[in-house]
Amino acid sequence: MTSLDSFFPENRRISANDGYDEQEQEYLGAALRNMRRPDHCVVFEATPEAAASAHEVDMRAIALMGLYAMYELRTADMVVENYDGLSVIDIRRLFWDVNYEPEIQLERVAVLDDKPKRIKRWVDWDYEY
Repeated sequence: MTSLDSFFPENRRISANDGYDEQEQEYLGAALRNMRRPDHCVVFEATPEAAASAHEVDMRAIALMGLYAMYELRTADMVVENYDGLSVIDIRRLFWDVNYEPEIQLERVAVLDDKPKRIKRWVDWDYEY
């Protein structure tokens, strides 16, 4: 139907026949099979519920118009009439706000004072009138 099977090998495809109970589980299973973090994945679907499920697991959603009108698919990140007009640049624009550079983890360094601190004794307080 979508001609996307040439882009994904058989062992990395997920379908409703794979035994997942919820749509969110299906999407997370697809992320695991493709060895990608969910927030780096796109779901291609045709229902508003699918787009909402994709957003629940931090995935982006591209909805295909057909069963639902464009205004019903507003929960998706992008709505297309067909996949022929979709380009890699369009998909990349879905991730414009994602920073792919790893965050630098800084190590904490204890700063030592050169001067030893004077400890007050009870005798010192007795003479402060």
